[in-house]
Amino acid sequence: MAQTFDVAIMQDEQLRREQLMGRGNARKSFAIRSMALQGDTVLQQGTLQKPVVRVLPLAMTTVFTSSHPFSVNDGSLIAAKGLQTRLSGGLQMKAGFLEAQLAPELVWAANANYAATSSFGYNSGKSFQRIYPGQSTLQLTAAGFRAGVSTANQWWGPGVRNSLLMTYQAPGFAHFFVGSKRPQNIGIGHLEWQVTGGWLRTDGNRSMENRHLKVADLEFGERKRFLSGLTVSYQPKWIPGLYLGLNRVIQTFANDSAVKAQGNFERFFPVLALAAQKKNVANEDLLDRDQVASFFLRWIFPKNHFEFYLEYGYNDYKLNTRDYLLGTSHSAAHIAGVKKLIRQSGENRWIDLNFEITKMSQTPDYMVRNAGNWYEHGSIKEGYTHDNQIMGSIYGFGADAVYASMTLVRDQKRLGFFIEQIKRDPVNRTYQWTDLGIGFAPQWTKDRWLFNGKAEIIHSSGYGWEPGKNRINVLVGVSWGYRL
Repeated sequence: MAQTFDVAIMQDEQLRREQLMGRGNARKSFAIRSMALQGDTVLQQGTLQKPVVRVLPLAMTTVFTSSHPFSVNDGSLIAAKGLQTRLSGGLQMKAGFLEAQLAPELVWAANANYAATSSFGYNSGKSFQRIYPGQSTLQLTAAGFRAGVSTANQWWGPGVRNSLLMTYQAPGFAHFFVGSKRPQNIGIGHLEWQVTGGWLRTDGNRSMENRHLKVADLEFGERKRFLSGLTVSYQPKWIPGLYLGLNRVIQTFANDSAVKAQGNFERFFPVLALAAQKKNVANEDLLDRDQVASFFLRWIFPKNHFEFYLEYGYNDYKLNTRDYLLGTSHSAAHIAGVKKLIRQSGENRWIDLNFEITKMSQTPDYMVRNAGNWYEHGSIKEGYTHDNQIMGSIYGFGADAVYASMTLVRDQKRLGFFIEQIKRDPVNRTYQWTDLGIGFAPQWTKDRWLFNGKAEIIHSSGYGWEPGKNRINVLVGVSWGYRL
């Protein structure tokens, strides 16, 4: 799926549908996705003497929000009111074991002023413009393995709408990686995996998603952070269509002297070097180091065109096995969903139904044992962010959500309708902020053209956690691509 950002999302959705239709790769879990070069690359086999070069589609996305910021899986676009645009394109190349993708993104946002409250929002009064390296990747591939460097976005987890650790909510970060290029046969089933190390940044002059879009707290400066991540998906050979997996991410400050003193393996690969229980990790609470982790399940039934999935995660170490068993809900979050395709009369005509819930707010045990909000824990005040945007849940800091959609699939055309409710960080609030959104999303492909649209009306009740403040927010987005 080696494409620019907007085109890749459209193709990713279609490949998952085809798997449920019984046409796609039955081994692929769709729980480890990337906009970097993958095993499904459209490049033909090249040689060192005759490399293959392909021009990526030219793509542009334009988004407008009428009242206040509302962003969902839009990558390098920022959380802002008003008009913003992203332009992307690039090249792919393959020569023997070497594969490359150059896919930069140019982003401009008006970043208009909007009504902030004491708990939400910040107005800088300045437009935003930046060139990102985007979905660029350089990798070596051999015998089903891949290794390289990239700035491409990643998605970890089985969710369709949302995920706990990696989504397309933030821009891609600079990282190195090694992992499987395709599901690998290990005798007792098939395995997909990836180990990642990368660098995260913070812009102290812009609002931050884990500050409810307040400006960054500069008491901690703008320190670079290092991320170490692991994702694994296993399909048992005895249970067709079942995928089991885990995701784990540990982040530290890149120049932390205490971490540097522990040796290069633990410094650059703590996700492999450190145990999962705090009692087995010496002096963990004394280090500037935080982790998030999740376990997931996806089970597909192609004959019934049906799947269900679950991801359950923690934003901290557990003390020991007893803590895992007795404190199950402490510092926990989860996502659960189902997808069902219904065949219609006529060739390649389907109805795609999807229902997904997200639970990230603390359970009542916070009153005796506060775990803090998801994506922020311990001394890393920047939280689980890159470029001021949360890398995980699209709903932000500590939110609960319910999402339902119906998409009519007609050959190369899609028409989706959806409704969602989002309870914004509801725990320990005097007043509640609830968003109720309803919208539609058309997609259309013809010849060299690709089109993707979205329109949503959101009613914000108790906007900014203040009584009597209700807002109507209109979100309109249009993406188009042209295969050169």
